Amino acid sequence: MEQIPTYDVTLTGGPLDGKTLPVSGDPMEPPDSVVVQLPPENQLQAVYTPRVNTDPEGGPWVYQYIRTEPVLRADDASA
Repeated sequence: MEQIPTYDVTLTGGPLDGKTLPVSGDPMEPPDSVVVQLPPENQLQAVYTPRVNTDPEGGPWVYQYIRTEPVLRADDASA
């Protein structure tokens, strides 16, 4: 069974500025966005999208903060 590779991305701006997270997949084809749930009591998630990293340090992508939105709960989806 082949393992999916992971790589680290740095989040820029927003509530998680400077945090590094592992992302699965090919680092040359980043996901359209990374959604990170904030502390559960907030019921919010932060959305970040990839930008080319112009800094020679780090990976090929930096993920820029776009927005904070409510977490969609399963019982909300059926309403």
